[in-house]
Amino acid sequence: RAAQSAPTAEARRGRWTEAIRLLDRFRRQNPGHPQARVFDFQAAVYLWARARSWQQQEELDPTDRPAREEAIKDLDAALTRLRALQEGLPPGNNEVLGHNVRFRLAQALADRASFDPEGSEARRRREDEALKILERPLSEPLLRGFAHLLRAELLGRLGRFDQATEAIDAVAKEKPA
Repeated sequence: RAAQSAPTAEARRGRWTEAIRLLDRFRRQNPGHPQARVFDFQAAVYLWARARSWQQQEELDPTDRPAREEAIKDLDAALTRLRALQEGLPPGNNEVLGHNVRFRLAQALADRASFDPEGSEARRRREDEALKILERPLSEPLLRGFAHLLRAELLGRLGRFDQATEAIDAVAKEKPA
């Protein structure tokens, strides 16, 4: 909440950095604690949020190379953490954490793909991976709509407009929409 309410992007990034360090330090000092996966997930989300902040700065000024580089670095770190979490979850995991990890992994892949050149193999590979993650439906009601929107965005990027429209239609039917 402190990061979200910070008055500047720099202050938000500072709060997220502080939270990541705190969670990582707690994990090192308390290996295997009962909420370790949740803490690791939260640290990955903060890395993603910090990356998005850098991404927004780069979008406002495409010549800002350091912002671009920091966004890519943070997205890559978030992806590494989210992949490790996903691999550590039991197969067929149907819990809230598993659904959140899947959605955030797909979102981070989509965000990271936006830094790859349009039409490149790397971009297509990341977008395809994100779509594959979203193939299995999410039962978590608060995530389903966001997952459909992300799926629609990815399908639109790939030129699969009929499927993108279907995903948008699915969002409208969700409760909550």
